[in-house]
Amino acid sequence: MIKTVVKRYHLILSIVMTIAFVIINYIIAIPNPNVILITVIVFLTFTGGFPSGIISGCIVIFYSLLFFSDAGKLFHYATINLEKVIVIVTFIPILIILVGILKLRVETKTKELESALKQLEWHSKMDYLTEVPNRRFFDEYFIDEYENSVDLGVKMVCAIVDIDFFKQYNDSYGHISGDRCLRTIANTIQKIAQQTDGFLARFGGEEFVLLWSQIDENAALKICQDIVSAVEKSRIPHDRSSVSSYVTVSIGVSIEAKNQDKMKLLEYADKALYRAKSQGRNQVSLYK
Repeated sequence: MIKTVVKRYHLILSIVMTIAFVIINYIIAIPNPNVILITVIVFLTFTGGFPSGIISGCIVIFYSLLFFSDAGKLFHYATINLEKVIVIVTFIPILIILVGILKLRVETKTKELESALKQLEWHSKMDYLTEVPNRRFFDEYFIDEYENSVDLGVKMVCAIVDIDFFKQYNDSYGHISGDRCLRTIANTIQKIAQQTDGFLARFGGEEFVLLWSQIDENAALKICQDIVSAVEKSRIPHDRSSVSSYVTVSIGVSIEAKNQDKMKLLEYADKALYRAKSQGRNQVSLYK
């Protein structure tokens, strides 16, 4: 819709602008008006593309045919004027084609650059290891979503997920296996987050953070418990864990309270996580 309006705008501009310069040239009686009119054609072709250039070019050619006609004899030309008309009629279409091609190339390169910039921006906000949003992306998203939740009068739920005894896992299995473990757990949590309209990001190290809007306490606890169960069912061996033979996670949950500062939501989720870890890990704790 917007592109259609823009195209129509360029076409109308081409007609109005070209006719305006033609009238000005006629009134002032410039000896060689085509220098100015060709400049107009170049400008309109480069800004509006082939359609604008063709419209402007047709108007200029028609005006030139009239302008160089013999006095009292339309479309009859003296030899010198006939040569000028032939040059104009030949040169203007070639000019429009050349400028139009340049315009298309500029647009193509611009689109490629915009695409590259979007990819660069996307990569700058993603965690390269786990392929989920990074802390920078989370910070931006968190601020926007928190403000939206306040405006809509809905509660936001935050959960911080921590891999139990991950340092010991790295010490026992090595950092390469640790990276694989992080990717597996991120993928496991992401599947559940997507199914429940949640937002997942890597919070730092072996911690992940989740956000939901418009879910109640019971639903949030159930989702988090599903995450705990799903991670353990992934069956990633962990012989240095004191709570399971496999890798597990602990989760702290907090729910937005009325007139609460947004940073308190993270702070309370972190406190709930500490409680879950102090009570034995591999479990969910809700801040109250």
